[in-house]
Amino acid sequence: MSSATRAASPQSPSAGSSSSHRRLSVGDTPKRIPPMLIRDPFSQADLARRLKTFVSATFVFAPTNVSPLYAAARGWTLVGNDQLTCELCHASLLLSPMLETSDSVDSRIVQKYLALLDSQHTPQCAWRAGPCSESVLDIPLATPSVRAKMLLDHATILTDGIKRLGLEDVECVKQGDDGHVLPPSVMQLFKDVPLGIVHCAMGNWSLAPAASPSATPVNSSAPESVQDAVLACDFCSRRVGVWTCKKDSPHHPIHAHKWYCPYARPSTWSTIIRQLASVSSITSRRPTTAPAPVSVSAALQERRNDRTLIRDIRQLLEKTTAPAKRRYEEEEEKARDWKRRRSGIVGVAASGTALGSSDK
Repeated sequence: MSSATRAASPQSPSAGSSSSHRRLSVGDTPKRIPPMLIRDPFSQADLARRLKTFVSATFVFAPTNVSPLYAAARGWTLVGNDQLTCELCHASLLLSPMLETSDSVDSRIVQKYLALLDSQHTPQCAWRAGPCSESVLDIPLATPSVRAKMLLDHATILTDGIKRLGLEDVECVKQGDDGHVLPPSVMQLFKDVPLGIVHCAMGNWSLAPAASPSATPVNSSAPESVQDAVLACDFCSRRVGVWTCKKDSPHHPIHAHKWYCPYARPSTWSTIIRQLASVSSITSRRPTTAPAPVSVSAALQERRNDRTLIRDIRQLLEKTTAPAKRRYEEEEEKARDWKRRRSGIVGVAASGTALGSSDK
């Protein structure tokens, strides 16, 4: 066998192949494989991830124009100044500068681009089947007790972060100015939490560093000063500086969200307050003190009393049902007697008929 043949043989791999299949050493970190993207029209997390790409948009997206919610609900993400890309089929769509001059969703240019958001996908793209369900704009489903625990944990973490900044509370609008008032029974669930922080927790506001794009920081990246702290929503990515929350310009936990955020809708707040009120009513009905221990003699006496009561009830039932039982037995006896007499009459008549026929 020639040397050229031996070089092409699979038993003698080349240097390039050996280097590409080298073993990982102790210090090497394996490459992280990104999660596979699929079309999930009911995933709020996927929709929020696509909406986050529109945060740094240079193009003016508005409810009267090409809405970021309308585009993200159909699988589009913003990758450039005015360029949209589908995260599944990687189709691209360039937005015309003429859209900036249109101030109505009914204009021809806006209607054209809204149609392109459905038809610009490749023929095999899953987003051609339809946009996200409208239910993704609702807050995640949870029982009242689970909702109350989630909000209490959120408020506790937010309180610790605010106190670490040297503050006692977040300056929010007064109750009633935002259209909602927390009943006193609901506030009893948040005993040691200031009112402003309760409103921020209900509005999905978290404390994050100003330089961090995430709204849910870890302890190592928590803000250390007021000038470095922001209140951020992890769905609409709205960020409000804590230093701007003052008495003359308080933070509005509802209106501060972007218009398409679920927490900007009054119905969301009504649902949360209704769930918290149901939990507080159950909690208020629970006994505050433990029942006194019962002695053995008292327990035995209670059992004797129960047995006596059962015996008395049985005797009373026998007395009240005895006349009816006797009447029932008498009626049954009369029915049997009448049946016997009727059978005897029928037998005599049958025998007479037989005798008459034999005489003939």
